[in-house]
Amino acid sequence: MGLMWCWLRVIKIWLMKRSLLSSGEYIQDGIILHLNAMDGLVDNKWVDRVNGLEVSMSNVLKSGKGLFFDGSAYGMVDGRIRDLLTSANATLEIYFYRPGKPADFEVLLSDMVTSVKMGCAFLPRNESVIIRSAQNDYGKGQTYKYDASLFTRNGLLSMTYSASNCFFDGKQLASGSEDNYISHSSGMYIGRRNSFDGSFFRGYIYSIRIYNRILTLDEIKHNCKIDKYLYS
Repeated sequence: MGLMWCWLRVIKIWLMKRSLLSSGEYIQDGIILHLNAMDGLVDNKWVDRVNGLEVSMSNVLKSGKGLFFDGSAYGMVDGRIRDLLTSANATLEIYFYRPGKPADFEVLLSDMVTSVKMGCAFLPRNESVIIRSAQNDYGKGQTYKYDASLFTRNGLLSMTYSASNCFFDGKQLASGSEDNYISHSSGMYIGRRNSFDGSFFRGYIYSIRIYNRILTLDEIKHNCKIDKYLYS
């Protein structure tokens, strides 16, 4: 009887977890932007689920459950994002896949005013994920050593501001010694930076979320499980 009760309890917990994951319920507290590639594009616009912000897309193709960036494609986020970023504390999450390590500087997301003053990019020279600050000083920011496994599977890159932490699939890559600050600029680029060369991203982006607070590690892991369920 006791063994049967234990099995029933295990099954009940498994069903509850499966129900939660299948509903796609990301952490909602503090979320200000949620872009889901399964929504597709409408008139070359990627529309945010939370506040209806529009991302104008150029050369981006819908591919399966994701959006494909071919090395010339990018998106421009509605400038109203600056009015939603009301705190220096924030979390940026990008679920993506880059087939193979980049041969050159590639940007996932960046500030529209400067280069990569806010957001993240891959720096192949020293195999790093670079996270930039966005408060007055372009040179500030953190660089995190990445593992080759970053480019062998779909994964969630999570960055917290101003706590200077970077996570991949819920595992901390490193923590920085100085603060990062998320951008309060006029807008953002997805898949490139604001410069003559663009430094375009080559790969797939499935989901982007921005929170107006720092997510806990448990919350980051929870969102990662949802991403894995939805996009695998």
